[in-house]
Amino acid sequence: MLTEPRADSSRLRSVDCLRGLAALGVLIAHAALYGALSANRLRETPLWFQGFIFTCTGGRLGVPLFFVISGFCIHLAWAKRWSASGIAGQDFLTFWMRRIRRLYVPYLAALAFSMSLVLIASSRGMSTPLLNYPEPRPWWILGDFTAHALMLHGLIPKFDHMGGNPALWTLAREEYLYLLYFVLLPIRRFSNSVLSALFSLGIGLIVFGIMHVALSPASIWRPIVLTSALCLWIQWSLGMVAVESYFGLCRLPSIVLRARYVPFWGFLAELAERYAIALSPLAWGLCFFTLLNCCVELEKQDRWPKCGWSSRVVNLLSKVGLFSYSLYLIHYPLRGVIKYFVPRAVDTSSPFVYLSTALVIAALSVAGGKIFFLAIEKRFLSSGVQKALMRAAT
Repeated sequence: MLTEPRADSSRLRSVDCLRGLAALGVLIAHAALYGALSANRLRETPLWFQGFIFTCTGGRLGVPLFFVISGFCIHLAWAKRWSASGIAGQDFLTFWMRRIRRLYVPYLAALAFSMSLVLIASSRGMSTPLLNYPEPRPWWILGDFTAHALMLHGLIPKFDHMGGNPALWTLAREEYLYLLYFVLLPIRRFSNSVLSALFSLGIGLIVFGIMHVALSPASIWRPIVLTSALCLWIQWSLGMVAVESYFGLCRLPSIVLRARYVPFWGFLAELAERYAIALSPLAWGLCFFTLLNCCVELEKQDRWPKCGWSSRVVNLLSKVGLFSYSLYLIHYPLRGVIKYFVPRAVDTSSPFVYLSTALVIAALSVAGGKIFFLAIEKRFLSSGVQKALMRAAT
């Protein structure tokens, strides 16, 4: 996801850990579902395998976690300046120039890779959901590439999950949320981060309500309303609140500060998905907002794991977090390449072969993400960020 690491030596390993957890969650979900098992076919498999698939699909929750982390990271520099000197300011042009260099170029490289795979598959007459273009197909493929290159695919339902890489839908939302950040900053200056978060929540609920009434159930716009930037704005805004809490700029109740409340918010989020879908972004946002608050507070108090098995686990996740953006960018097209070379494994009725193939997809995707980071993304990091990454990797 489009989140930028800190450029100083006081880098938060807890945030890297959560970023790695989110990236691996999305990767595992996509690796486990590589065979696109139908509901009927899944029912014919052993119960343990059904449980495995159900558990892995929970990796989709890496997306709301990413959005909360993104709000935290982007607002961190502002909050740090405000807490140190009371100076509030964010230059719009500098903000965007930095992100274009740091984030857009690797994104464009990943898009070129995924769209080249689309062209190859199209020339071979292959049939996949990612080739579901109307005729004339070449012009639609060009339109798909252009929409993604300009980050407009989030505004075009046909292209939202195309580009040869459906995972890129979240990156369009990130760009829109970056724009919305400059809407929240004036509100924050004249009030506080909690009120600015409530403002984003209110806008999201209003938009959802209007679209729910205005759009017919068959509308092609309806499925993406809940995943629009305005509806997901609250998750990003909660990340802003979290970083201000970290610097002591606001006080929060214990229900969003203690780890024992994370399952509570998760339970409410599951209920919201079933019975009050408009509140789902808020509920999942509060779940991962609470998790983020707990983790950064542990590190702030110097209680982050430093030894034992828990330390090894969080250190591994933190190292993945260092190249999580590259992993997120490249894992889905890599999955497609691997599927092409193991067609029998995709169609197998053997859960053991299916599991083995999913493991291979996950492992090769992690390796591919690291290679992509070293070959491309790392070249566009500032020297300060590169040094911070080297320290964090040791």
